[in-house]
Amino acid sequence: PKVTLFFLAFLPQFAKPELGNVPLQIVTLGLLFQLATLAVFGGVSFLGGRLAEWFNASIRGQIILNRITACIFTSLALLLIFSSR
Repeated sequence: PKVTLFFLAFLPQFAKPELGNVPLQIVTLGLLFQLATLAVFGGVSFLGGRLAEWFNASIRGQIILNRITACIFTSLALLLIFSSR
């Protein structure tokens, strides 16, 4: 439902009635948006897969990943300790 609402609210402002068939323009814009989304998410997933292979195959990668995780959890713990309600 959110994606449908997004398309109904966002895409019509880019349709220009003077160029002709408005429903076709909206469908075209929707398809272009889907292609761009596929390209971006495909790239992110490919890069994530390559990084996962490197981290899993390398002892140094495991050490780096463990240190990053420790820093994140330590930061979250400190934020939780010093947060006031």
